[in-house]
Amino acid sequence: MMSKRLYVLYNPGAGYVAVIDNLTLKKVYFTLDEFERIKSNFEVEVSRVLHLSDSDSHRVHKIRNRNFRPYISYVVLTGNCNLACEYCYIEPIARRKSMDMETAQRVLTTLNTIKPEKVVFYGGDPLTNKDVLYYFLENLDNTIKKQIITNGTLVDREFAEKVYETNTQVSVSLDGGFFDNTHRIYPKGEKAFYDALRGIAILKAQGVNVNISATIHTHNVYRLPDIVDFFHSLGVKGFGFNIMLRTGYNDRLSPDPKTTAYFLYKAMVRAIQLGMYEDRSFRRLKAFLEERFKFFDCPWIAFQAIDFGPDGNIGGCQAFVAEGTPGFVFSNISDYKKSLEKIRNIATINYEKCLSCPALGICGGVCPYHALLKTGKVGIIDEDFCKFVNETLKYLIHYYYRTHVDPIIIDTPSYRDFPSLVRLCNNLKETSNMSIRDCNDLATSLLKMKELETGIVVIARDLGKNAVVGFANLVFKDKNTVELGIGVHSNYRRKGLGSRLLDSLLKQPDRRLRIYAETFKGNVAVRKLLEKKGFKLASEANGRVKYERLL
Repeated sequence: MMSKRLYVLYNPGAGYVAVIDNLTLKKVYFTLDEFERIKSNFEVEVSRVLHLSDSDSHRVHKIRNRNFRPYISYVVLTGNCNLACEYCYIEPIARRKSMDMETAQRVLTTLNTIKPEKVVFYGGDPLTNKDVLYYFLENLDNTIKKQIITNGTLVDREFAEKVYETNTQVSVSLDGGFFDNTHRIYPKGEKAFYDALRGIAILKAQGVNVNISATIHTHNVYRLPDIVDFFHSLGVKGFGFNIMLRTGYNDRLSPDPKTTAYFLYKAMVRAIQLGMYEDRSFRRLKAFLEERFKFFDCPWIAFQAIDFGPDGNIGGCQAFVAEGTPGFVFSNISDYKKSLEKIRNIATINYEKCLSCPALGICGGVCPYHALLKTGKVGIIDEDFCKFVNETLKYLIHYYYRTHVDPIIIDTPSYRDFPSLVRLCNNLKETSNMSIRDCNDLATSLLKMKELETGIVVIARDLGKNAVVGFANLVFKDKNTVELGIGVHSNYRRKGLGSRLLDSLLKQPDRRLRIYAETFKGNVAVRKLLEKKGFKLASEANGRVKYERLL
């Protein structure tokens, strides 16, 4: 039983083997040499290191038998929308219905009775049914968090004031920059990008907490990390990338799942660097880092959702209630609760095939509505989603390795490293004998060296702290002569980092060079490093020594 839960994932390029328990998400990393030594007694050795037990089975039992406890409620106020986005999955099914005030009063009474932690107002676009929306905002129990998802084009000052007064969060749909939004159009053909930006500006000017909801499609998938930078420039701290639901007519806009996994991972890393929160990837990252099995991604599967359609019909998913899908919407809470017994069985932990999947612990299951669209049934495994999650697991394994196990990588500098290079320089001024006059000038010189090819430069980057902690460079003096420079942050000395930098640097030249390196006579550590790397003493004068080496 224990061995069936273990998965070994190789990453020969990084020189390690990662072993992950797909149920507990406990993990251990071996060097290739270490792994060779334990292979013959693999199960015993890994079990000892991970301290595996069956304690998680108690949590599995609790999840399988949990009672209905609503955490979130989506209220679909209308199927109407002033846009006609090509990939929208709600618009074709919602039949342009809008909730009337009488229905709103019934739904409000129910919400104030069951008190979910959060209510999300959805559409269409909720602002096309503004009177009913305002009724909810003004009368919903003030202990319940409120959120509105809108395309942002109908936002005005009155709306901004209302959501600010009622402490309501707003999520604006925006897929990135102008050319990332080509599928978000007005029915007459105008693109909605600038009107959405205007809406965000109005909301932020009023002090409203604004998030962004972005859909991933074929035209923006490769730009996801740059889109994170764009959202950051708007002053937004929280956002979420949505994987497009394939509805048949929009398949051509849906990117390859492995491509999506790669660029979403790159966007996650960029968000971490900028201190931002990306909802979709961070949910899985959190489970992976905290080693807590992710039982569900959809709150309906977890018995934590209750949603209301424009007619007041009740279900667990905004898509089902918007469509009024027979068998998945009900007129009262009692019937809805009974229906949850069927839903319980579509969690991944109840699927035999899922139990043998390496990515089981971070998955949470496929979207039930997407499964219905593709197979005619809910709870069926979606092969594209499975590819996406398994690919994501590989990136999380490597992310953990680079941020917790071995966070230092040798890299080439980018213009984005300028602030970190300046901080490194200031540390070197205070803690080393390097003669540095201007740290901004040194940082620029290192970047210029790469840009103008006046030398070769490599940096040591601590991915866990998103900081440059060392550099080494070769400055061209003439056709066959270069001078060596090396600097390591005081907290990273005596860890072999200087040696790693120098090894990487000496691999770079593609022609025969004479390398000169100069240091203080008393700098024993640097002298030993140079001698270890094959440098010979060339001259000594005025307390400084000069070494040389042919490459």
